[in-house]
Amino acid sequence: MAGYKVTASRISRRTMAAVATFLLLGGCMGTAPTAPYPFVGTWDCDGTVYTFANSGYSDGSISSDFFSVAAKGLGYELRFRDGSLMALAAITESGMTWVVNQTGAQRQCRRL
Repeated sequence: MAGYKVTASRISRRTMAAVATFLLLGGCMGTAPTAPYPFVGTWDCDGTVYTFANSGYSDGSISSDFFSVAAKGLGYELRFRDGSLMALAAITESGMTWVVNQTGAQRQCRRL
């Protein structure tokens, strides 16, 4: 495709800014979080239902256990045994933002 130019989208820029802010603010936290975590519960994340527990999460067909949970700024960083990371931020009684750190993919979640 002649003349086609690949550029970063606004979503990508916002996502990367959110991840950078999340990680930078995370360095200010000095205490380990304790269960129960505020993200525990059932969530609709962009049309897929996920259940988060203190030790892992499931979409009903696949379950993943957390290797570690760390408070990072205004959210949580969830690490898995395979080295992958997930960030949950802006957690309220009714919603949260889920960011996959490797890809920057972002899901908006609403508590069910």
